[in-house]
Amino acid sequence: MHAASDGTPRPLLGVALGLTTAVLLGLLFHRGALRIDLARFFTYTGGMLVVVAAGVLAYGFHDLQEADFLPDPTTLQVTVWLLYLIPTLALFLAPTRTTAPAQVRDKAGQRTTADA
Repeated sequence: MHAASDGTPRPLLGVALGLTTAVLLGLLFHRGALRIDLARFFTYTGGMLVVVAAGVLAYGFHDLQEADFLPDPTTLQVTVWLLYLIPTLALFLAPTRTTAPAQVRDKAGQRTTADA
């Protein structure tokens, strides 16, 4: 790793490559956004966030172990990680029931949905 003031163009090159990559990925996402199944996309990203949150919780327990507030075995971290991850992912990925919109009659007597 080089410092930003080391006299070489490497930091500037890194910034340029990073920004170019971000713009390119943004354009590709924008072009394909109409073809992405958003429900599936957010299900996968939400599941990944649950895994990350479980890791953050386990890391917090690791810090408490280093501060001698909790016993030292690493199995406690794994146990906490699994105790958070399994039920949370199960609830997150559980199928939800969708109900049909309620049918009502308008002034002319025609059937329509309640939210129309």
